Amino acid sequence: NSTRPISAGPAKEDFDIWGVKRDGNNWGEPFHLGAAINTDSSDIYATIANSRNIYFSSNRADGQGKLDLYMSEYQKGVYQSPKNLGPLLNTENHDSNPFISPKEDYIIFWRQEPSGYGASDLYISFKQQGNWSKPLNLGPNINTKQGDFCPFMQPKGKKLYFSRTEVRDGKRIEDLYSIDFSPKEWKNKLAKNSN
Repeated sequence: NSTRPISAGPAKEDFDIWGVKRDGNNWGEPFHLGAAINTDSSDIYATIANSRNIYFSSNRADGQGKLDLYMSEYQKGVYQSPKNLGPLLNTENHDSNPFISPKEDYIIFWRQEPSGYGASDLYISFKQQGNWSKPLNLGPNINTKQGDFCPFMQPKGKKLYFSRTEVRDGKRIEDLYSIDFSPKEWKNKLAKNSN
């Protein structure tokens, strides 16, 4: 995401989602993903599945809360109008930073939840028969009283990487963390909670 101008002119006041293609060992020029995905609101933190479907966050007008999760399907080389991921994943507060699994069978994101552990917590939800499950808070081994955000799973699916932000000595500090993590174990917990 960037506030860079789409064409010649001043920088935008809101964020848009951009892409870059890799050519061998080199990166190409950034390109704007267009009006199908980007709006005059902030569109941020895109993550892409094997299908090329893009999941991202936006504070656009049709949202459920202050920041919502969306998905745009990639069909015949074109991104379609994004769909809000609905009231199970989106609340009246902030829901953001989605990491979508390559097969789109689970999603990890952060949420500002008054009953959570801190300023923002990481949650996981699973796709079951075409619908997302109620998100599970990833608990106190991951979430703290600080803000936990920006989740990303290792490609082999064994480690979860994320960021944590806190104020130390009057300065905002953001650090990176990793932890052994098994989505399958959390899916089993979901199944037990459902029974």
